[in-house]
Amino acid sequence: MKKLMLLVSMTILLGMCATAMASEAEGHGGGFPLGEVVAAVVNFVLFVWILIKVGKKGVSSFYEQRAKQLNEAIEKAQDALKKATSIQEEASQRLEEAEKEAMAIVEGAQKAADQQAQNLVNSAEAAADRILSDAKATIETETKRMTRELKSELAAKVVEMAREQIQAKLDSSAQRALVQDYLNKVDQVEDM
Repeated sequence: MKKLMLLVSMTILLGMCATAMASEAEGHGGGFPLGEVVAAVVNFVLFVWILIKVGKKGVSSFYEQRAKQLNEAIEKAQDALKKATSIQEEASQRLEEAEKEAMAIVEGAQKAADQQAQNLVNSAEAAADRILSDAKATIETETKRMTRELKSELAAKVVEMAREQIQAKLDSSAQRALVQDYLNKVDQVEDM
């Protein structure tokens, strides 16, 4: 504090000397007013000394309190920054975990959907195979039945036609032998 007062008083003194010399160089009057300068410097030094004695405790305590408030504010800001950083890190972790869970859920749902689709395709293929085999069996059964019916009808018609033709051409003994031979052949065809 003493160094500050010495520096201030020397600066003022030098400033006054420079002012006096500048006014002498311009020709404003005869000489350097040393008495006025000394009186001004003494007044100023006395004024600064009174300010220091009277206001030292108040100014000093003000700056101490202000420094303390600033330090507390800095500490609070640092604490708040630490809390905000930890909250941000925690939120980032939770977000990452939520994203991982969401990805797992999506993957699980995709797998389940793929499995269900595959099950539906397999069921549809099995049903199509059953329908096809049932249709083949029905076609085969119906073909055999129709073949038997057609053979029976054909045999009956052939017999009837042969009978009519034979009756028209043959006598009764030849007719009987021929009919008997033909009936034997028809019986053989039906047994097949």
